[in-house]
Amino acid sequence: MSSEIQNLLKPSIEPSQLSYPVLVLEDLPVLPEAAEVVIARAGLKRAFEQVVDEAADETVILVPDRTWIREGQIVCLARILRVEETSPDEMRVELRGLSRAEILETGSSHDSVAVRHLHDDSSTSSSDRREVRLAILQVLEHLFPEAVANRLLIPLLEIELSFSRLVALVSTVCDFEIDERFELPTEVSADRRAEWILDRLCVRSRRSLRDKVNGMPPFSSN
Repeated sequence: MSSEIQNLLKPSIEPSQLSYPVLVLEDLPVLPEAAEVVIARAGLKRAFEQVVDEAADETVILVPDRTWIREGQIVCLARILRVEETSPDEMRVELRGLSRAEILETGSSHDSVAVRHLHDDSSTSSSDRREVRLAILQVLEHLFPEAVANRLLIPLLEIELSFSRLVALVSTVCDFEIDERFELPTEVSADRRAEWILDRLCVRSRRSLRDKVNGMPPFSSN
């Protein structure tokens, strides 16, 4: 990623209800601060071109699949920085995350949705947020070491999550035999597995970490 892109000031977004076109990215379920995406299927390329045409200020809503397009879901707002057509059926797109937003209204076609912007709590220090990110990555390193080695999951380090969403994430990956990998004690009940794992992973205590991030707007755990 170029230093010019990394040094871009984060655009200011005022809380409001606005409608943006939806871009479905099956291979990018979460958006890092900036990312380059290769769109290599003709049908997806045409759909993206339509989204670009509708994005008056180059702002789009990113979702991993269309099941996310529903009222109350938390999505990523992103700005299109650069589009390069590399072949008739392929293009490279550079996107930058702007903020999280809650879907308020989907409409009939789901091609454009109304959202309410969400903001992170500026009082939460960057070191505390990084602790949350590192906890997520450590969970995933145990579960998907090959993917982490190939940097497929590194963008998760750039996501600022609330403690409740972190617990929800760990609860989800508990389905992947995480009990055995973390040597979960038998006395830990099933509904407390996620919090126990966070206790194990985080440098500071779970309660301390939760207190530091509880001001962040929570993600939907659905």
